Amino acid sequence: MYARENSEEYWRAYWNKAREQAEGRWISIINALAPQLSDAVESEGKRHFPCPVHGGKDGLRAFKDVSQTGGCVCNSCGKFHDGFETLKWANGWDNRTAVEEVTTYLNGGDAHAKRNVRVLPPRVAPPPKVDNESLRRSLNRVWNQSVPITD
Repeated sequence: MYARENSEEYWRAYWNKAREQAEGRWISIINALAPQLSDAVESEGKRHFPCPVHGGKDGLRAFKDVSQTGGCVCNSCGKFHDGFETLKWANGWDNRTAVEEVTTYLNGGDAHAKRNVRVLPPRVAPPPKVDNESLRRSLNRVWNQSVPITD
């Protein structure tokens, strides 16, 4: 197509072609390349879901036009205006990896890039609050009932 694969012109054309091919197919693309977002994209903006990056209960929502654009928003992480940005955020990819994986998927190939999916640590319940007054009474009771060691 272009003489130099490293030229800016080549990558601009490659990116635009991938964007055109993906339009209207983002739900299947995201389901395949970022399955942790499947529930959100399938709802097409009708529900909120936990963010796969930072957790929470309802921070993530796909845009209503997710099929066309692939965009979503997380209340903490920010807006991702298209599917490439969404995949970069969800998988920890750079621009080149995102466009190459989308192109590979659209051309019938298997995705092979490593997904840097963030695994959240399990939630640990906070320690129960200590009732200092109750603790003080208990210690005083033990002290008052004790006998000197010299007895």
